[in-house]
Amino acid sequence: MAAMVKQRRSRGESIIAFNSGEPLADVPSYITDAASIACRMEEMHRYTDARGLPSLRKDIVSKCLRDSGVEIDIEQVNVSNGAKQAIYEAVLATVGVGDEAIVLAPYWPSYIDAVALAGGTAVVAQIVDVYDIDSVIEKLDESVSDRTRLVVFSNPCNPSGRVFTADEMARIGSWATRHGVWVLSDEIYEHMNYVPSGSLTSYLCIADSAANGIVINGVAKSYSMTGWRVGWSITPPALARGIASLRSQISSNVCNISQFAAASALSAGLREVALARDELRQRRDLMVELLSGIDGVSWTIPDGGMYVFARIRDYGDHFDSTVKLAEYLLDRHGVATVPGEAFGCPGYLRLSFSLPERDIHEGVARLRSGLEVG
Repeated sequence: MAAMVKQRRSRGESIIAFNSGEPLADVPSYITDAASIACRMEEMHRYTDARGLPSLRKDIVSKCLRDSGVEIDIEQVNVSNGAKQAIYEAVLATVGVGDEAIVLAPYWPSYIDAVALAGGTAVVAQIVDVYDIDSVIEKLDESVSDRTRLVVFSNPCNPSGRVFTADEMARIGSWATRHGVWVLSDEIYEHMNYVPSGSLTSYLCIADSAANGIVINGVAKSYSMTGWRVGWSITPPALARGIASLRSQISSNVCNISQFAAASALSAGLREVALARDELRQRRDLMVELLSGIDGVSWTIPDGGMYVFARIRDYGDHFDSTVKLAEYLLDRHGVATVPGEAFGCPGYLRLSFSLPERDIHEGVARLRSGLEVG
């Protein structure tokens, strides 16, 4: 969808990009200033530790204490070329040929592909309409086998915006311990959360994580640094050593300049992050208000992330799939969406609210027109 949007915009077409995964805020100037300084540092021009710059890894340790109240060891940290590489390496280190990984749906598509690349099988546990933790655990019970090695989810969830509570995370952790499987919690949207407490319970806070936890994070979303490609994994030390061995053969170190800038982001506090979150909350509320005027569209208000995951009723009267519906909306109405099939949930569209307010107004108007005519 992103390539189609770029192509159409290059032809001068007006496209509202509800498909976007880019944060709305600009990169803070102190981060770009740090990158400029790093460019003039001789040691930044050389190979460095494949696990990450020691200074950045220390800042990640400090960040975990500041944001989650959890003390971790620097030996648990591996810095990667974005969270996507961190996920892939963690899957490679835990899932082998013939193994299975349970992936909670809706899911980010890369989870499925990472398991396939490792030679494993992704077993999808559908929880898009499952709201109580007892039922989530039942779904896990239905999906587990003697070949299960890993359970994967994002928190907050991309695309639905669901946020697991501390009690819910603890239940998942206990379940994983009973079955002897790893838990991969992708927390890249950590600071894009709108829960009343204002804070996210990381899986690092759960006692079981010391033995079975894989926590993924990065600077892409919270600091608008999607193109800088800095993510990380936090795992038990033995698994971290295995991931480091993989890293040394896959890519070696992450770009030092990006790492230096990421360290400045983490060490600067959360003022800019909080401002960006508050602005996103306003955009979320605006989109939800506007969508409420469209018949046949329903959703659960997202507690995190940048998206409304909207269920489209009766689309089957005119389209074979929400993929076809999304193509129609782009072709005929100039609004780009991501169909639910990409996330394991046919019948849904993911709509980003990380856009200027005028684009949200215009995009929802085009969406309404398309759905009414369709």
